[in-house]
Amino acid sequence: MADSIYQDVVDAFKTLLQTITTGNGYETNLGSNVYEWRPTALEENELPGLVFRDKPGKTDIAIGKHQHNLGIEIEIKVSGSTVPATMRKCIADVIKCIGTQNTIGGSCLSGLAEDIIYGDAPEIETDQANKYFGSILMKFTIIFLTNPWDPYTNT
Repeated sequence: MADSIYQDVVDAFKTLLQTITTGNGYETNLGSNVYEWRPTALEENELPGLVFRDKPGKTDIAIGKHQHNLGIEIEIKVSGSTVPATMRKCIADVIKCIGTQNTIGGSCLSGLAEDIIYGDAPEIETDQANKYFGSILMKFTIIFLTNPWDPYTNT
């Protein structure tokens, strides 16, 4: 059986985040270390790194469809001597990357989603024990449609 639209949206979102590399015109190579629901802490050699978690939200009826509001939390970890500057670059890169999906007519993530909405301002923390580390939390909502009571199709 094919994956649900929900799974396809999450897979497409991960693939999108993996495009964040300097070779694609971004300031960081954050896309080289993208993880979905990673249960363990990132190792120092995986920084900067990004872990994202999906959190299903409210489903509405919209024009004969089910409209799903999928919450996404992105946690970014960085280290090094320039943590504040690297954190700002990572934030900018994620915003730029998500912005590539804003299209007129509401088709993003290869046509799987209607929109990606930026949540609250990023939350930033730093810690300096033996090394200087930074942590960023960013929130987005992905809106996608399925046929009523059929999570596998959107026709």
